[in-house]
Amino acid sequence: MDGLRILKENCFRCHGEDKRKGGLVLTSRELALKGGDGGKVIDLEKPEESRILKLILENADPHMPPKKQLTAKEIQEVTKWLSNGVKWDPEILAELPERKV
Repeated sequence: MDGLRILKENCFRCHGEDKRKGGLVLTSRELALKGGDGGKVIDLEKPEESRILKLILENADPHMPPKKQLTAKEIQEVTKWLSNGVKWDPEILAELPERKV
C-alpha cells in the first residue's frame, strides 16, 4: 500500500477538482502542497507535523475521512509517504477508480 493510493481511495472524492471541500484539492501534488482554506496540510520540512496526519488520527476533530477511520497501517503508509517527499505517481492515480464513500 502507498500513501498516495490511500489518499486517492479515501480523500479525493471530497477533495478533488469537483468538490474542493474546505478549498483543499488533493488530486495533484501542486494543489495538495498549496493547501486549502485552513492553510497548508503538508509540511515538506517537517512531514511528521503535517496537518493531514493530525486530521486522520483516531481522535482528531475534525476527523478525516469523516465517516471512516483509517487503519494504523494506512496511517503509517501516509506518514511514510510524507516523509519520503510526497512523491506523486501518475500510475497509482490511473490504476485505481475512486472509491465511493
